[in-house]
Amino acid sequence: MLDGVAGPLFPTLISALRPTGRYCLVGAAAGGAVSFDAWSLLDGRVLTGYSTETLDGNVLRAATRELLALRLPPPPTTVLPLAEAARAHELLERREVRGRVVLVP
Repeated sequence: MLDGVAGPLFPTLISALRPTGRYCLVGAAAGGAVSFDAWSLLDGRVLTGYSTETLDGNVLRAATRELLALRLPPPPTTVLPLAEAARAHELLERREVRGRVVLVP
């Protein structure tokens, strides 16, 4: 789950995650002050945050140059036929794949 608000629904959204679910906070449009039950993270749920404001501009420019020059490898991708969607979900739930899973018709 991606959340750019961090508002009053924050604790509800955290508790709505499945065990081992991931919640990424990418902003705090509602002001940033939230509270939630820490016990809700003890079943493998992951809470993380990301902000480009904390990145060094020089590092970001260098990474962009590398990316545009195709020197950074793309994330790993597992490609499966659409008919194997259930298998794709199983692989993701068991964390047996890294990167993206792409289903093709």
